[in-house]
Amino acid sequence: MDAALLRLVDENEIRKLVIRMSLGMDQRNYDMFRSAWADEVELDIPAMGGDAVPLSGTLDADAYARGVIAMLSQFAATQHCSINHLIEVDGDAATCSCYTYATHYLEDGLSDPWNIVGARYDFTARRLPQGWRIVSLKWTRLFDQGNAGVWPEVARRLAAQSDS
Repeated sequence: MDAALLRLVDENEIRKLVIRMSLGMDQRNYDMFRSAWADEVELDIPAMGGDAVPLSGTLDADAYARGVIAMLSQFAATQHCSINHLIEVDGDAATCSCYTYATHYLEDGLSDPWNIVGARYDFTARRLPQGWRIVSLKWTRLFDQGNAGVWPEVARRLAAQSDS
């Protein structure tokens, strides 16, 4: 395959990692979300709802994916939109920076059930035998709008589930 065409194919596959990750979160689809990640991932994501779901350090991707899907399943709806994917491929390694606009709706009788977060994702991906996978992610909050109190409520719900 021509080098320019291979680069475009690789960039598209990496873009699809971000899309699978986002759609997996919003559809609460463990398999789709998990398919974006290598078996072990290095994460740098601030705690969202307390420490109910580990989001930083070197983590097993299966446990991370289960935790994220459990956390987001507390919401009635979420929508994660990613834009401006800047992808650099160097052989079997790549970086991707993009923005996300994430809307969260929690039905809980709060005065404002909405929380909207703008953030930047900075990924490192590797070409593995099963294809491109994310091996690291740094998440940087750019803005937060609405009720940030939805996150402690999500943590409370997760703790209640694990206690029962």
